[in-house]
Amino acid sequence: MNCSSCGRDAKLNATVFECPSCGQKICRCADCKLNSNAYKCRNCSFEGP
Repeated sequence: MNCSSCGRDAKLNATVFECPSCGQKICRCADCKLNSNAYKCRNCSFEGP
């Protein structure tokens, strides 16, 4: 699964959760989560920190 923030393959320590708006799965790699990089849902365009 690819990180929703940076697009890299997120294998180790990835966080997967549902979009608060539409329920689509969102994945974030450990680096983007640690740095609080913004993400955008590919389904509904919801943006989060």
